[in-house]
Amino acid sequence: MKLNSKIHGAIDYLVVIFLWLSPTLFSLPSVSSAFAYGIGVVHLSLTLCTHYELGLVKFIQLKIHATVELIVSLLLVPVAFYLGSIEGDFVRNYYLGLAIAIFLVWLASDYTNKPEGTREIPYIGSSTDGGMI
Repeated sequence: MKLNSKIHGAIDYLVVIFLWLSPTLFSLPSVSSAFAYGIGVVHLSLTLCTHYELGLVKFIQLKIHATVELIVSLLLVPVAFYLGSIEGDFVRNYYLGLAIAIFLVWLASDYTNKPEGTREIPYIGSSTDGGMI
C-alpha cells in the first residue's frame, strides 16, 4: 500500500518539526544546526506550496514535489559526508539517516493520486463563432 497525499502531507509537516527540533535534541554543532534549520525552511515552503490536501498556497504539482524530495534525499548523502568530515561521525550519521528516511517516504508515497476534493475541469467545446455549444 502506498501513502496517499494526505498522509504524505502530514509526514512532511512532521519532518519540518523534526528538523527544527534536531539541533536542540541532538546538540548538533553550529554548521549542522544551521543546515537543519535551512532544510526545515525549504521543506516547509515546499509543503505549504504543494497542491494537496495539506498545502496552503497549492501552486506546486505533486509530481514536482516528488522530484524535489528525491533530489534532496540523494544530495543529502554527500552533504552528510562533508558535514561529518568537519563536525564528526554523529553529524554524518544524522544526515545519512535523514537522507534514508526522506528516500523511504518518497519510495512509499503515491504521487499519482489526486488530492481529496480535487475534480477535473470539464472540457466545453465551442462553435466556430466562439459561442457555447
